[in-house]
Amino acid sequence: MGKKIISLYLNRRSRKYHKRIDFKYIFDKFFDKIMAIKITPKTAIAFIKVIVALSFAWPLSKNASKFQIIRFKILRTLFCINAVVLSISTVYTLYRNDYNLARITKLWCLLGAFIQIPLEITQCALQYDRLQVRNLYVFKAISTRNIYTDRLSINLFSISYSIL
Repeated sequence: MGKKIISLYLNRRSRKYHKRIDFKYIFDKFFDKIMAIKITPKTAIAFIKVIVALSFAWPLSKNASKFQIIRFKILRTLFCINAVVLSISTVYTLYRNDYNLARITKLWCLLGAFIQIPLEITQCALQYDRLQVRNLYVFKAISTRNIYTDRLSINLFSISYSIL
């Protein structure tokens, strides 16, 4: 049987026993399972694609239909407009400051995120063709030969998306 997740400990002040969750044990088990997963270049690229696709930064394939391209551009524009409107309302809330430190901190963090979205979308829209060609090159490198001999393409691929 495994170790108990909940243990009892004695509180010295109240002289009572309290239940305590052993987070170290939970995190150790969690990271053991994560480290047991074999990470391949295909899974790494799939992970990057899922994360980046949420912000419309992942370009469509070369053989995407006209409808898919128009839909992608409309959704990207609406996402950008939404972020700009949210940043305007956040700036207005900061302007009408009530000196609540927790609220101000949260608003500044939100404002940073809302400003990052249009910048990231603009950068990806300007480099759309370049990223599309790079994705095609990396996928060909993965499918045609051993990926470990072509580390340069993977490094360029990860660097181009880490900048975003």
